[in-house]
Amino acid sequence: MVTQNDVVAAVSAALTERYPDSTVYTNLVPSKFQRPSFLVETTDIALTASTVSTVTLQLTVRVVCFVAVDEYHNSQLEVLNVRQLKVLGIFAPLYLKVGDRALKVQQLGGSPGGRDWIDVTAVLAWDVGIAELAEIVEPPMGIMEEINLNMEEYNHGNAEH
Repeated sequence: MVTQNDVVAAVSAALTERYPDSTVYTNLVPSKFQRPSFLVETTDIALTASTVSTVTLQLTVRVVCFVAVDEYHNSQLEVLNVRQLKVLGIFAPLYLKVGDRALKVQQLGGSPGGRDWIDVTAVLAWDVGIAELAEIVEPPMGIMEEINLNMEEYNHGNAEH
């Protein structure tokens, strides 16, 4: 099953391919981070019913683009604008390949951010089988849970006799 971490890894790999000299952060950006660089994060996730046996996962991915700044912490907006367009290009086919899946791009946009950063936000959606999702949401019972359940069933059964 495709998870948020898989999506972040796929976007990070695409950024690294396009910008091999830029750092890609996938967690917190440190206080003295490298420039130029990117931050890839997921911001929202939703689950809706699709069919009797599937659900649709919808994930919002945000890519923040940082460029070099001068001694006054100013960047060149032209450089930011080009970088934003290139990041939008990752999602231009209107799908993102993650493993053997092609996640549909439902919404794509960007915002100007600040004077030293700009971002791109993509809303991705894909269907997942309910049984497959249940394996992640509720892993199979451990041996102690099974013993406890069997003890409760035994105790309730003896109480009636």
